[in-house]
Amino acid sequence: MQVEDRIIAGDKVVARTTHSATHTHTFRGIPPTGKPFTYRTIDIWRVENGKFAEHWDLTDAAEVLRQLRGE
Repeated sequence: MQVEDRIIAGDKVVARTTHSATHTHTFRGIPPTGKPFTYRTIDIWRVENGKFAEHWDLTDAAEVLRQLRGE
């Protein structure tokens, strides 16, 4: 995982990341291909009393599917 950006403001922490992996398990019905792939996420956490209290994320699953299907 590569952290591309981090933003800390008020009670929120935001991270934009890029993940790299190898397709070794079935993913959404696609059997393992052994192909390397990458995907990006944006995560937002709300901090309360010094601990993460809530989390939201956005992951580009369509990007992963395109790579694994060779599109």
